[in-house]
Amino acid sequence: MMRRSRESGFSLIELLVATLIFALVFLGVLKMLDSSTKISKVESALADTQENVRYAVYHIPSGAHRADDGGK
Repeated sequence: MMRRSRESGFSLIELLVATLIFALVFLGVLKMLDSSTKISKVESALADTQENVRYAVYHIPSGAHRADDGGK
């Protein structure tokens, strides 16, 4: 008599569960990357604003002194 041995490998349910877990992890990574991109844009805008304020603070007083001297 020949016995049928159980074939090795993954069942369909196991593959579906593994795919679901992988998809959830992948979505989590994408969400973190999206948040990181948004934070980077905000920080870049803040740095630009700070640079503009520094420029204004440096140039406004010198312009006011020139106006006080009659533009000389």
